[in-house]
Amino acid sequence: MRQWVPHMVKFLEQHSFCGIFPSFTISTKETEDGDGDLHKDEKDAKWGLCAVVYWGKFEDGELDFPVFKVKINTQHGGLALFNSGQLRHQVRACKGTRNCLVLFSHGSLYFPPPAKKQA
Repeated sequence: MRQWVPHMVKFLEQHSFCGIFPSFTISTKETEDGDGDLHKDEKDAKWGLCAVVYWGKFEDGELDFPVFKVKINTQHGGLALFNSGQLRHQVRACKGTRNCLVLFSHGSLYFPPPAKKQA
C-alpha cells in the first residue's frame, strides 16, 4: 500500500483515531430537532464504511434508507455500519437525547486535491 498511496499511509500512521476510520465526529440529537435531511456524505470515501455508535436516553430515531425501504432501529450501545458516501440516508426524530460517535473515512485522505502550481 505504501507504494501506491504513501501520503495516506503516513497520515494514518500519525493520526488514525480508530483503525480503519481516520476521521470522527460526535453528534447529539434532541427531541425538538425533528428529522434530519435526506443526504449522502459526498465527501466521504466512496468505497468506505461509516460506523455509528449510539448512546443516551432516547426512543425512536431510526436510521432510514428510503430508497431501499429499510429503517434501522437505533438504541443505546447500538452500532450501524453502512457506506455513507454512496447511500442516501436520513436520521429520524427521536424522543430524548441521542448521542452518536460517527467514524468515517474522508475522501480527501485517499485522493488529495492536486498541488497548486507555484508562480
